[in-house]
Parts: sequence; structure tokens; C-alpha cells
Amino acid sequence: MTYEPMDISFIKEINSLWNRIFDSAYWITEQLLNQKLFYDSDYFAKGSFICRDKDKTIAFIASKISNNTLPEYKSAGWISLFVVDNEYQGNGIGKKLYQMAESEFKKAGINNVIISGEMRNFFSGIPQPTALSIDFFKKAGFILNDSVHYDLTNDLSKTNYSIMQGKINTDTNYVTAPAKKDDFSKLSDFLKAEFPGRWEFEVLQSFSKGNEFEHVLLLWNKDKIKGFCRIRYGDDTDGIEAYMGKNCGALGPIGIAKDIRGERLGKRILYDSLVHLQELGAHKTNIDWTVLIEYYGDFGFTPWRIYLYAYKKLG
Repeated sequence: MTYEPMDISFIKEINSLWNRIFDSAYWITEQLLNQKLFYDSDYFAKGSFICRDKDKTIAFIASKISNNTLPEYKSAGWISLFVVDNEYQGNGIGKKLYQMAESEFKKAGINNVIISGEMRNFFSGIPQPTALSIDFFKKAGFILNDSVHYDLTNDLSKTNYSIMQGKINTDTNYVTAPAKKDDFSKLSDFLKAEFPGRWEFEVLQSFSKGNEFEHVLLLWNKDKIKGFCRIRYGDDTDGIEAYMGKNCGALGPIGIAKDIRGERLGKRILYDSLVHLQELGAHKTNIDWTVLIEYYGDFGFTPWRIYLYAYKKLG
């Protein structure tokens, strides 16, 4: 067996290997590998390796390092994808690959390694966690959450949201509407005050793409923004269409101001956003990276994919 640097020439082999090991809900495509790995500005080629047995790829590890300006990710690295063929597990291959990647992380000044969940991620943690994968990461020195989190899904074309009217705040002083270009300054101030960090970065980045600002819905009370929800539909769903089809939708992040929490206004903007996605024509829709199964379950969403968060401090 040999260990080699991973590059795009192995894309078909790593795609095939991943999809052999994981359930179909976690399958990837060559298009996603290009989009979220090889052509991602955060891809860390020096920390990405494959293991081959003669002419066959039997394992690989794909790493990333943040190139954005978020302070919390200044010295963070991610294991974006990591898999060993079932027939070769238990032979130290995964351990060797991780040690090679960790060595390169250290050389690059990284002191926090996270399993998935990067800015343009395939998954938000250890995908489809098993006793075997949990044991592996614990032995490698990772700290794991006590409980799992989820991606949720629902087919909006088959959901009647009028039955939710009694569970939301229908106060007419609050209005949900697609953002307009002139709202950028107010939205920026709102996010900095209420949701600084990753959510602020992601929403403002989406907003600043020109004609995509209408994919941010705002909850207004007179002239004040009190909540937001980012939605995506069709080609703007960041790869979800590979799993859910062309008429798919995605929702999140979503949040409301601290001073109106507990007044069912979170459910109000969620309701308005889902109805808006319905009107756009969305069918299967994804809400990712959440533990709020019952909360979103009121709106017809059920678990689709399961993850476990894991990280390791280096040095």
C-alpha cells in the first residue's frame, strides 16, 4: 500500500469509494467534489492524502483551512471528507492518514481541527456516526458532543401551512418581506448586534451577490428589522439539488432579535419563509445543522441526515 498526495485526478475513485461506504443520503457527486473541495479556496492540498492498494484507492482524507476573515476560524482546519474502505478498516490506515494531515495542519499553524462543518461544507459533523467512527475519533484525541444533530427535510408541495395559523404570532405590526438592496446597511447593523460571526458573514455574503438579496427575508416592525431568514431555491441551494431534485429549497440560518423571543415571532418568520418558498415552487426542502426536531416538526420537517460534532485542539 502507498500513501500519496490527493489531487483532482483521483476524483472518480474517491467519489466511488465514498458512495460505496455511506448510505445514499450522504452520497456525493463529482460536481460537488469540484464545487466544495478541489475548487474551493479553502482546500488544503498539502493536508489531503489518499491510500492506494496497487491500482485502487482504498482510503482518503480531504482537508481545508479557512481563508476568510472570521476571527473564530483564524487558526482552524477541517477534515472535510475522510473514509476507509470497509475491507481495509482496522489496519491502521485511517490513523496513518489522519496523522499525515495533522502534521501538515501543525506546519500551517493550525491549532483547532474540526470534523466537517466548514464554510462550504458537504456535511456539518461526522456523517452517519457509528460506534466504529466514534471510537476512532476519540482515540485520535477528538472531543465529541454528547448528542447528535440533524439535517431535516419536508416536501413543501404536499404541506398545507394554513393549519399553523394558531401557532404563530399574527400581530399585524410585524411584516415579513424579501430584502431590498437598500436594506443592506440596516441588515448589517442588525446582524452585527444580534448574530455576529458566521451567520453575519454568510447572510451578508449572500446579500451582496447582487440579484440574490431577495433570498434574505426580513421581519420588520415599522422601520426596524427584528428578524431574518435566508432561503434558497433551485440553483441557489448550495448542492442540495443533488439529493432533492431541481425544485428543491433550503432554509437557514434564521433568527430573531433577543427582545422579541418567546413571543412566537420566530415561528412567524419561519411560517412566512416556508410559504414564500412554496410560492417560488419549492418541493423538497432542507433545514440543516439543527437539534430542534420538535420545533421544525410542527412544520412537517423530519430527520434526514445525522451528524456528531467533533474537534481537537493541537499543541
